[in-house]
Amino acid sequence: QALLTVGVVLSLLAAITVIGWRLILLIRLRAQAETSLVAARESLLAANRELERLATQDPLTGLANRRRFDEALKLEARRAAREGTPLSLLLIDLDYFKGFNDRYGHIAGDECLKAVSRQLALSAKRPGDLAVRYGGEELAIILPSTALEGAMRVAEQLLECIRGLAIAHEASHFGRVTASIGAASMPGKHGLDSPVDLVEAADRALYRAKAAGRNRAER
Repeated sequence: QALLTVGVVLSLLAAITVIGWRLILLIRLRAQAETSLVAARESLLAANRELERLATQDPLTGLANRRRFDEALKLEARRAAREGTPLSLLLIDLDYFKGFNDRYGHIAGDECLKAVSRQLALSAKRPGDLAVRYGGEELAIILPSTALEGAMRVAEQLLECIRGLAIAHEASHFGRVTASIGAASMPGKHGLDSPVDLVEAADRALYRAKAAGRNRAER
């Protein structure tokens, strides 16, 4: 009877050991599966963030693209209206850029755009500032909480930086790559009705800069 009891106890211990080992194995497998799931989720989120970034970034210059510009301008216009702060916009157009491409080729034109875009990104110094490739050779900077005088200072500094690149441009009477800039501002609650008004005002100022001889900023 004692041997039988010992046998039963040993059998129970063996069964408990096997069951415990299987439980431990299942727990480990579950932990590994959860770890893999978390890693896959993080990878998916990172991929989504990268796709979102690519969807709002110009592939040539690395600046924000037109889609991002439209979204940011609407957002900043609402914030300016809500907080009563000014919002400024610079529209930048490279002078005689078609002639540059015709003279030096499109690869050189792309390199020129990249060089100017780097200066544009440096000019957008604050976290809320946004440098944009608006389209073709036309660029832009959104300047939240910035009055027109401040925007004009940024424009003049940017003009100096572009001239300082000293990129040869024989198709321009300036002899180097230059830009024309139009600046406009909406002073918060008492300003223009919509972001479209701000863009149109900056575009008119850009036209005046071109009409006045280019290589300058107008408001």
